[in-house]
Amino acid sequence: MILGSLQTLENATLEGCEKNLVDWYSSYLISIQKHLKSISGTVVCDAFFSKETFIKPLYDNGFHVISCFRNDAILFYPTLENRIVNADVQNCMTERLALKIWTLQDVPSTK
Repeated sequence: MILGSLQTLENATLEGCEKNLVDWYSSYLISIQKHLKSISGTVVCDAFFSKETFIKPLYDNGFHVISCFRNDAILFYPTLENRIVNADVQNCMTERLALKIWTLQDVPSTK
């Protein structure tokens, strides 16, 4: 099934619309959301689009987004402890997020 194809706009056109590429694609998907949601409410995208300006508008319009983390992503657990200014003890303020690697044994059976 092919939903369609779309030529990416050039930078001059995007600047005329006062949008960047990420904002433009999110607004385009929202503009055709009725057609897309008749097929699926999930959008799968490249890590390039893993930005708040892309994901939040889609989420606010009822889409679920699946994407990779960007290479500049920062993951941490927020803490309620008082912030310590000393850089030597800065590591005690955040915990590392352990990402689970899913295997076929972890996926529930649909049978």
